[in-house]
Amino acid sequence: MNNLISSSLPLQLLLLLSATPTRVVESFVVIPAATTFSSSSYSSTSCYQKYGSTSGKGSNRRNSANTVVLQDTSGRTPPFFLSEKEVSSTKDEERTNNNDDEDEDTNLIETQHESLLQQIEATKKILVRAAETKKEDPDVVVDALLLLEKLSRKANKADPSRSERTLTALAASSNGSGVSWRLIFTTGTVDTQRKLGGTKINYFPLKATQSFDNTNSQQPWVIQNGIYAGENYALVNFQGDFDWTLSEKSGLTKVTFDFDRIQLFNGFFDIPLKNGQAASLGSKTGLGSDNNVKLNKKGKRPFFDWISADAQIATARGGGGGLALWKRI
Repeated sequence: MNNLISSSLPLQLLLLLSATPTRVVESFVVIPAATTFSSSSYSSTSCYQKYGSTSGKGSNRRNSANTVVLQDTSGRTPPFFLSEKEVSSTKDEERTNNNDDEDEDTNLIETQHESLLQQIEATKKILVRAAETKKEDPDVVVDALLLLEKLSRKANKADPSRSERTLTALAASSNGSGVSWRLIFTTGTVDTQRKLGGTKINYFPLKATQSFDNTNSQQPWVIQNGIYAGENYALVNFQGDFDWTLSEKSGLTKVTFDFDRIQLFNGFFDIPLKNGQAASLGSKTGLGSDNNVKLNKKGKRPFFDWISADAQIATARGGGGGLALWKRI
């Protein structure tokens, strides 16, 4: 021990060591040889020196409330002494501070999430006006769709249950008959945008609907897409089944689907479709994306990433890259 203490050790420390050599030395850990003490300076390889006591037969241990432990704390004049009771109190305080930090982090996350939800609602108000009036500037609508997609990705990753709530709003009605949506606005697929020289398609001029029904758990969930002349005459109507997953990549509600039947001229012709025929027909007529044909060749189904769905509107990005706004009917 004497080799670990420089000749400049304060007189009071030497007196303490000489007065209680056994009990004091028992309570000290070995201090690194590089450590020196003097009346004007103090250095150590760590901020706090660990402490401990030997125990066993013949041990003459001092009461823990009185035992002294060499301790380095910033901001006070070292070297000095803390009792084991004081050290324990310090550690309790550190644990309390850590818990306070965790609470602050949790509160910050909750505040950020609340702010995110407020931004989502503010963005959706623009889209609701567009769905009701068709008078919002198309560029503003596109910007709102892009922003809502970005915000929804973040919100859904923070709270994955939002994705399931989107599906419920999309496909389950209170009367148990599914939900129908009218297409209001679309940018078209990426291929269509290229053909038209950019994002030219906006408010859709005809009545086009998409219906989902997941209320029957004993049968495949039903999807229908229709385009109408006027309000009630269905020029074409596709029928099939759909399923959904939470897309880990996008954080959105991914609905996969395929059609196995097409009806023409208000049901005058009712034609069953084989695997892949709907994707091919959609690609040739412009009703679907060329990407659906590629997906079918890989054994995959067409899909929509649904951004949002509620009691008023639904928004989605199709497998062809286009964005769409739908109004609940």
